[in-house]
Amino acid sequence: PNLSIINGYGPTETTICSALYVVKSYNIKEKRLAPIGKPVTNTQIYIVDSFMQPVPIGVIGELCIAGDGLARGYLNKEELTATKFV
Repeated sequence: PNLSIINGYGPTETTICSALYVVKSYNIKEKRLAPIGKPVTNTQIYIVDSFMQPVPIGVIGELCIAGDGLARGYLNKEELTATKFV
């Protein structure tokens, strides 16, 4: 059978899936890592530095997600919400 494996990435602060990537057979055969993929509709993904500025491709940074699927904060955890949601 012709099967596809889809990597659906989404942290708990967003909906079930914020980004999708169709895993290629070489990822599996060669034990390569699968990227998180591209953002789903109405979602934006940014990699930023400690000053919340975008970093160039290939530079390590923090993953930030924005868009319709993002939660408004943590339930009954105002202090944590203030530090994690900008």
